[in-house]
Amino acid sequence: MSGDFYRLEIPSGVLYKPIDMSGSATAVLGVAGKRIVLISAFLTVSANTTLQWFTSSGPTELSGPHAITATGGYVMPFNAGGWFATNFGDSLLLNTGAALGGCLSYALDGK
Repeated sequence: MSGDFYRLEIPSGVLYKPIDMSGSATAVLGVAGKRIVLISAFLTVSANTTLQWFTSSGPTELSGPHAITATGGYVMPFNAGGWFATNFGDSLLLNTGAALGGCLSYALDGK
């Protein structure tokens, strides 16, 4: 699904991905020649845990660790410039020790 509402700010469109995982996993699969730019996210967790975002090569940290208590979560509101971006061709990884759910929006940047 691509959003036309943000075409002026993000010409390639905004993509959306539900998050439903237990443990560390790939949040968004990489695309050759593109980098994933996280635009917004909300997440809730089932138990006390620490979340951290990575790009798949390395893996390399994209954020510091976020400690979240059971049934808590966080929101990263819309940021047209992006909160962070993966390396070109890399997947966006989310490391956690608990089940979590939510949604994120992202754009693909590159030729």
